[in-house]
Amino acid sequence: ANTGLTWTDALPTLQDALLLYDACPEKVDEIWVAEGIYYPDRGGYFGDPSTTPLADRRDRSFQLTNDGTGGVKIYGGFAGTENSTGERGDPASNVTVLSGDIQQNDVTNAAGILLDPGGIVGTNSNHVLLENDPTCAPSGPTDCPLIDRFSVTGGDAWTGGVDGSTAAEQGGGMWSLNGVTTLSEVRFQGNQAIRGGGLHLGNISENLLIRVEFENNWARDGGGMAVVDESSANLDTVTFRGNKAMAKGSGSPILGNGGGAYISSASSTPTHFLGVYFYDNVADDHGGGIFIDRHPSGSHLVVMENVTFEGNKATGNGTASGIGGAMATRNNNPQVDLGWFRGHEAVSGGAIANLAGAQSIFFDS
Repeated sequence: ANTGLTWTDALPTLQDALLLYDACPEKVDEIWVAEGIYYPDRGGYFGDPSTTPLADRRDRSFQLTNDGTGGVKIYGGFAGTENSTGERGDPASNVTVLSGDIQQNDVTNAAGILLDPGGIVGTNSNHVLLENDPTCAPSGPTDCPLIDRFSVTGGDAWTGGVDGSTAAEQGGGMWSLNGVTTLSEVRFQGNQAIRGGGLHLGNISENLLIRVEFENNWARDGGGMAVVDESSANLDTVTFRGNKAMAKGSGSPILGNGGGAYISSASSTPTHFLGVYFYDNVADDHGGGIFIDRHPSGSHLVVMENVTFEGNKATGNGTASGIGGAMATRNNNPQVDLGWFRGHEAVSGGAIANLAGAQSIFFDS
């Protein structure tokens, strides 16, 4: 009957479940999603994708909403027999994929995940996940949207512009404007954008990331993640591995900054990195692991505790500066408490580069 009340009567697509939540939020507490691959142009408001031109389907995403009393909570990783979220197995089992591969022709692994954005073929969704909802219940983030145990892949915001200033150029995996979503055990892999290949946090976003992985995402600024405008984030046990920031377009600047992460925010709320790992990330210009840049409207405190940087590179790539293999900062003063830095490469500032008045503060590093 496809009522969505039991596994036997499960809804056919995730968009169908989101449509039901939007219509009856007071009756839908959680959405459980069984292993498999889900595409944002299938079901829900959109119906049969064959009735819509491909160019229009590119704008379709899984949109996270909030009914004013609590945001939608979406759990993946189910085999389709469980009676509680606690019955799910190891996070590596029952892989549940949210894919921007709307033509279903990308080069992927057996689970439907792109190894890197080089596997994108043809037209993909601009953002796999989209959040533009600044409201949350007063009791805090537990009443805000939640995404738990998904792989997000194939988002393509690399086309449509040159300088990363528009939504079409930001957040291939997830675009968050005024975001408050908690991301738990989410893996961003094989997404690309001009800014924030895996995840873009903009305007006044305050997202919580727990046990999240960014692997092999590409962008001009922030291959894995970008935090801009007046946004901030709390990252707990997060890994950035193999992400790239490279030259794209003719805007200014046009070179790649922040292979793993790029931060340029004026938020008075600090961004925290706790137990975060940066491995084998690459930037053409500044910050192979991370680039922390001063926002034109003011400074933003970045605090790092128990962080590890290993094997990151700022290559220069022939035309760029190649500054700060692990970390580069400009007009900003990040604080690092218990930081490990090993095996980095750069044209200058092999591990750390402080630019234009920046002063990084280190404790026990």
